[in-house]
Amino acid sequence: MNWLAISAVAEVVGALVVVATLIYLAIQMKHSTLAVNQAAQQSLVAELGASMDLLFSNPEGAEIWLKGIKSFSSLTAAEKVRFTALLHHYSRTWEHAHLSYQKGTLDVAIWQGLVAQTCDVFGSTGIQEWWRVRAHWYSDEYRSFIESSAKASTKYIETLHSAAQPDRAVAT
Repeated sequence: MNWLAISAVAEVVGALVVVATLIYLAIQMKHSTLAVNQAAQQSLVAELGASMDLLFSNPEGAEIWLKGIKSFSSLTAAEKVRFTALLHHYSRTWEHAHLSYQKGTLDVAIWQGLVAQTCDVFGSTGIQEWWRVRAHWYSDEYRSFIESSAKASTKYIETLHSAAQPDRAVAT
């Protein structure tokens, strides 16, 4: 065998090794990206859970929430501070989710649930009142998402009022 043939075979083998290495690295990067995205989504869900803990960690939390979503201006100064802290925590988490979805790192199914939740909550009178005062705290993209959402509804408020009246007869 001459040196040209050996050299040609070595180049082909080298090229195959490079291609195999690139394929392996691409597969590893895909798995790594999926793992990072899943960890980020779990963190987001935990953060939303922490927001719920803030709401229900004391007996007054739910009362302030119910009063605030109905009318922010009806809250006392101390209640406004607590309501704002809670809602700001929620809003920052939702804003982070919005950004993650835009970047393609948040699963569509999780995003759809968050959109429904966000629209229901931001459909309440008290939160819209709060938003008019505090919207400037958030990114332009998130403000646009909240303000342009045609899905915002009052279902959340109606559900809470129905739940607060257990003696109410339900039509069948």
